[in-house]
Amino acid sequence: MAKPKLPKAAPKVPSSGASPSPLSQAGKRLRLERIEEEMGALPVEPKITAAERAAAGRAAAELIESQQPVRMSEALGNLNIEGFGKLSTTQADRTRVGGGNIGGAAFPAISSIDPNYENKSWGVMDLGTAKRLTNLTSPETVWTTMLGSANQLKTNPVVFAKLEKQFKDSMKAGNLTPELAAKINQNLELFMGEGADIRDPKIWKNLDTFEKRAMMADLMMGQGLAPQKGGVALGGEKSGKGVIFKPTETLIRETEPSLLHPEHGGTAPTFALGPRLFTMEKDVSYRPDLHPGFPTLIHGKDLGHNVVPVPNEIALPDWHKRFKELTGGTRKPGYYDLALGIKGEGLPSQIITEELLTRMSKEGYADGGMVETPAQEAIADTVQNPNAARMLEMDLANLSLMNQPQQMPRRMAEGGNVANKEGFLSRAYKAFVPAQARTFVETLAGDETPITEKNFSSDELAMMRDAIMRSRRDRTATNERLHYEAMQNAPSDKERRELRMRGASKELDQTVGYQHYPNSPTSLASDFDPRDSAAIRNTLGRFAYEKTPEGNLVATDLYKFRDDLSGKTRPSADYADMGTAEKLWTLAKDSFGDAGLDTLMSRTGNAFLGNKPGRPVTVNLGKSPFAGGGAVHQPTPEEMLIEMMESKYGRR
Repeated sequence: MAKPKLPKAAPKVPSSGASPSPLSQAGKRLRLERIEEEMGALPVEPKITAAERAAAGRAAAELIESQQPVRMSEALGNLNIEGFGKLSTTQADRTRVGGGNIGGAAFPAISSIDPNYENKSWGVMDLGTAKRLTNLTSPETVWTTMLGSANQLKTNPVVFAKLEKQFKDSMKAGNLTPELAAKINQNLELFMGEGADIRDPKIWKNLDTFEKRAMMADLMMGQGLAPQKGGVALGGEKSGKGVIFKPTETLIRETEPSLLHPEHGGTAPTFALGPRLFTMEKDVSYRPDLHPGFPTLIHGKDLGHNVVPVPNEIALPDWHKRFKELTGGTRKPGYYDLALGIKGEGLPSQIITEELLTRMSKEGYADGGMVETPAQEAIADTVQNPNAARMLEMDLANLSLMNQPQQMPRRMAEGGNVANKEGFLSRAYKAFVPAQARTFVETLAGDETPITEKNFSSDELAMMRDAIMRSRRDRTATNERLHYEAMQNAPSDKERRELRMRGASKELDQTVGYQHYPNSPTSLASDFDPRDSAAIRNTLGRFAYEKTPEGNLVATDLYKFRDDLSGKTRPSADYADMGTAEKLWTLAKDSFGDAGLDTLMSRTGNAFLGNKPGRPVTVNLGKSPFAGGGAVHQPTPEEMLIEMMESKYGRR
């Protein structure tokens, strides 16, 4: 049986003249018609605005910042798929989420935070690429991204557009000298045709392939084509002679902070795997409004882990063993090997086993080999990777708690542990009775104590945080829209420029409304919804939130029923002088009248609770996932230890 062939060396880049022939124009039209025909078969969904897209990026950036970085072995172990699950890779650049971007490798995170991106986990350029990926996926496949080089994002359509704008702005300002223009044009003619001129607007419109964008980006970054291909050196960026702006600063600014390459002061090497784990399904949508750069979106889910990038050799040992067998160990895998995989065997992948996770968890990154103890591993990771400092802090804090004297639990008179028994009963109670029913019945029975996080399950607290993030995204989009409208209606160019410089308001209305709950119905029937999914909507409904000086996110409200559904049902004052029997008779009579059964819970609250002061709600939701409004962080002793190690050994 013949051995599978490995992919050949990098394919040659096709040249394209500055003035395309009618034949090439006809070919381009045919390609566009074929793409339109393919995409016409995909489902059409409502489009979002640029402001909504930017808000989704900011929300995802806040989500990523709030997630504790974890090792790949820990993230895969949490999925419990050892023995049958498979880790597969797809190539991605390092473009950040937020700041007007919606990301490269970190893009899947948006599906966890924005309903417009829900169930859309990955984006590619065209339907053909999407089909190649969906043909390789299965319910047992977990996907992650293989990171490109430090500057690979220069070809990302969104990032390239920013580089292009900055270059053109500098060119208009007169910073392009005739000497540098001549050198650029000499290189430009090699792939855009004779007579190509960097100052010709038509040139930029014909940069319609990945290869052309890559070569133009190199020219903007002061790098000429290879001399053996007829290129001429431009002088580079460091000397300042080959550039008219600072492209590397732009690339660093547009890179996801945790994915910075060592060349740019980061720790994620070329071809590392991470930072998200996600699934892909067979369905595809064409949504250029959601991702202009990669508009063909593959359906799937982000798995909620912020993974510290790991060298692919550590995560894909079986694939590397197979590659070595096929090449006889004559060379290491290069870009095309890792991006395209072994011919006939799909993309690089690895069966997830307990043995693999154990080996990965013990693998140290300082020298690429094993470390002797968990302490040495933590210190090595911290010196090598700043993200690991946060994990070390948690480990040391847990160790500190373990070494403290344990408090004796309070016991009942007849024996037994109160805390443990209450904990079990409380958990069972919350698991089987949703919050809206628990809170209503307890309050109706006379409970007037404050409502705190202890009254809710972990899933219900997560619903509150989700509603808050939806509210922030919605309020941010509103601010963006109002700012855009203000600029459009500005009476003068000067005022329009001032508004543009000022930007949209960062002040947000810190309240959650009914529209901020997922799939929130608008009918009164929703008020009677007993399902777990309506737990917070029908317990708190509208509520306020704030970030405390300590950096915690706190939800506040007053649980009361005074004049609930005002204008639609009998006011609370009507019940003030009624006895219990009369209240019950009135509720029954109104239920078969105009009020209907849909409003029974609210009317019952009006009758029995409407004339009471209500129960204050203060729910601590833990550390806030968004910036602003918090106290200045004071370093812990563990953080000072980390800082000392980094100052001694440096951040490589």
